[in-house]
Amino acid sequence: MKYSWSFILLILLLTALIPSVDGGIFGWLSDSCGLNPIATDRVALEKQLGNVHIDSGTCKPVGIVAQPIALSVVSMAIVDHFVDENPKKPLVFNFFGSSGIGKTFMETHLRSQLYSGTDKDGNGEATLTISGVYYRENTADNPEKLKQLQERLRREVIRQVRKCPNSMIVLVEVHFMAPGVLTALVDLLGFRQPISLPGYGEVDFRKTVFVMISNHGYDELQDRVTHLLQTKDRAALTYSDFSPLLKSITSSALDEWLVFKNRVDYYIPFIPMMYNELETYANVLLKAHECARQKENPNMKLFWDESLVKWIASQHIPENTLFAEGGLAPVINTLTVDVYTPLRMYIITNFKSKYDKIAVTLSVSGEGHDRQLLIRHTQGSKSDL
Repeated sequence: MKYSWSFILLILLLTALIPSVDGGIFGWLSDSCGLNPIATDRVALEKQLGNVHIDSGTCKPVGIVAQPIALSVVSMAIVDHFVDENPKKPLVFNFFGSSGIGKTFMETHLRSQLYSGTDKDGNGEATLTISGVYYRENTADNPEKLKQLQERLRREVIRQVRKCPNSMIVLVEVHFMAPGVLTALVDLLGFRQPISLPGYGEVDFRKTVFVMISNHGYDELQDRVTHLLQTKDRAALTYSDFSPLLKSITSSALDEWLVFKNRVDYYIPFIPMMYNELETYANVLLKAHECARQKENPNMKLFWDESLVKWIASQHIPENTLFAEGGLAPVINTLTVDVYTPLRMYIITNFKSKYDKIAVTLSVSGEGHDRQLLIRHTQGSKSDL
């Protein structure tokens, strides 16, 4: 049977249009700046975000460590937002808590999972990161300067959303922004329908996700967690346990109009890390280091025991406290900048006076560089070191 070219073209055109009128996840999501189907599957998204493992290509840790509240609430909110073909407004998060406990890691991993075409750091056409450091100026006596900063921020956001309506826009270190700068976004975060903006045409902000990250609220969160731990484990803490104090904590870092106008949908607390969390991540980082070394030398092996992991974690918990000072960051710095220094310190600290009972073997080879490290309990003598 022969078909005319016009008939074939008509069939192809109809095939292309079917997803658009379907309205399901293969509908408007199929033409949405590379949004992945996982954006509409809460179980899959939460599982993928929480899957802590070593990326075989980069040898970097992947997955959210010890922040179950953030993991659960963010996954739920993201999926609810993207399955809605006509969301009422942009989805706006505020990630807050001390530095080094996973806020930036969370948004980076989230971007890389949600959008196709992003790199391992979550950068791509559908994402934009704005640093509050570049809006850190003294505008107290200079209203014209404040207006310039506000206009610049609006331009960045509008251009991104015009290019990709379902973008993720991340504003990091918003606590550094000059007071009043974020006021420029109050109206954009509240629009319930596409709007016409001079010089830009029609722009629809409703499908956009905003993440505002700030390093504040540590003392309040630590006090709250300390109180809650009297009756439950850290892993059993829930979002509702923190709801009474969320707005009061964040209002000190965000523009008061964002809070007053209810532009922020979810205030996500990143709770302080404890010993067990540091121990878990120290073990992950040692595996990442082994992965990197094996790329240089496939025969390289790193052996360590549980006592090493416990020792590394203990170095970052101040005496007589429950929480890690600086979160995961000090452990990351310890085990990624120069892994062998802390391992040698571990040997000296734990085994210097115990040669008659236990020994640690350090094997060095290859152009003066440490190529192999064996940390194993064995019977030996001082000459084994």
